[in-house]
Amino acid sequence: MTETQTATGQPHARHIAAGTGEAWWFFDSLMVIQADQPGQPVIVEATVAPGGGAPLHVHDDLDDSFYLVSGRLAMRCGEQAFAVGPGAYVALPRGVPHTFRVVGDEPAVMLQVHADDSFLRFIRAAGRPAASRTLPPAGPPTDLDGAFRIAADTGQPVIGPPMSEEEAARVAGLLRVTAARLERRASGPIRPTSRRRPGLRRGRAGRSGRTRRCRRGRRSCST
Repeated sequence: MTETQTATGQPHARHIAAGTGEAWWFFDSLMVIQADQPGQPVIVEATVAPGGGAPLHVHDDLDDSFYLVSGRLAMRCGEQAFAVGPGAYVALPRGVPHTFRVVGDEPAVMLQVHADDSFLRFIRAAGRPAASRTLPPAGPPTDLDGAFRIAADTGQPVIGPPMSEEEAARVAGLLRVTAARLERRASGPIRPTSRRRPGLRRGRAGRSGRTRRCRRGRRSCST
């Protein structure tokens, strides 16, 4: 971290260079603290392993929001279920239970932006300092009961299981359908096909402008 301060004691800029910043192994994720200054938003860069995610939980006082840098997610928030692709921003209101799961073979990288440090306190209390800027190595299972007690104490109680692989696959299908629709729109306008009224055949137009139908052997034609 590099700090620059003027000789007059004016507020100074803070620069956190790439590859620096406080890093934690938190369940199956790497959490890098990018900003945690008093009076400013807390920004955490989270890298979540494929198939990883969070159990169903709720934030008592925190609006949970993030920008997805890379990877794909399947999410459920209250009664809503939706897929999230790179470049998307998601805002999850406080008091509404939500869960997510990383789909595909690529880790998900997101920038979480929070108005307070309640989730950051959970990371520091339940995680462990990262020995490297990688996903946590395989090891003994986390003490989930202890971690869930910390989650409740810091304002994000766990109230249900994680999203299943089957549900995540169904939700992720929405992203593929949306991408296909956008690709079709980008390829050009959709031209409507001509439709004929059933039972009518082309013929010479009469005075009224409607098509006349005649049958061989009849003297009269109807319009």
